[in-house]
Amino acid sequence: MPLIIARPMNVDDSSSFVEIGLLHSKYPQHCIGGATIRAYLSRLYNEQRKIVLEPRKSITLQVQSPPTIYGSFRLDMGPLLHLGIAKGYTPEILAINFVSKDVEIPILPNELEVDAYDSQIKQRISEEVLILQKIGESFETIGILHQSGLHDIANDLTEGLTRLEKNDYEGAIKFCRKVVEGFRVISERQALDSSKNRSAAISEFLTKSFGLVSNLGEHYGTYGSAEDAAFSRDLAITVSRYLARRVLKQA
Repeated sequence: MPLIIARPMNVDDSSSFVEIGLLHSKYPQHCIGGATIRAYLSRLYNEQRKIVLEPRKSITLQVQSPPTIYGSFRLDMGPLLHLGIAKGYTPEILAINFVSKDVEIPILPNELEVDAYDSQIKQRISEEVLILQKIGESFETIGILHQSGLHDIANDLTEGLTRLEKNDYEGAIKFCRKVVEGFRVISERQALDSSKNRSAAISEFLTKSFGLVSNLGEHYGTYGSAEDAAFSRDLAITVSRYLARRVLKQA
């Protein structure tokens, strides 16, 4: 959760890219030409190692095969060129999940590594590592949900996180509420714990949590604040990470 890549952007005749040799070495079966990666663009450093831009946005990027037998695998930076990223600048990218149709595979689940070209930039990243780890954990949860077969809930969480990035607080609350509701419905169909008492307690917790989030945001015509949206996001992620594999186990 996840691999943080901070390598200079390069340019050749056909594309703008950063090299991702470390990611390929860890995931040669997934990190292939044409693969899609769910990522997060955190900050951008110029050649003097000064932070010149902080997009703080989730993105999907494509893997490119090496142009020669001796080259490295690359991450296509084309979708980000509108931000004005120049050759030699270093984007700070969290590589979070491999995306394939209805499946997302977390990158380095429950771990965090840094692939940085410059030692000073690596130090700057280490100073914000807890924030980056939390961001990575949020989007990593989408992959965990897909792996458990909870595709609709995964899509709702994706939308909730995206709405929050856009400061659409009511929309974020709405979709995070749908995440909780999805688990509440599941808990009514099947036990989520081998203990009958714990399973009943989980079901009651989900019902009350759904009721609480339903009283935030647009659902009842109230105004959803940033704090309400952040609370809804944290609740949805915590519920998802705790229950996703229980649903798979109990199915």
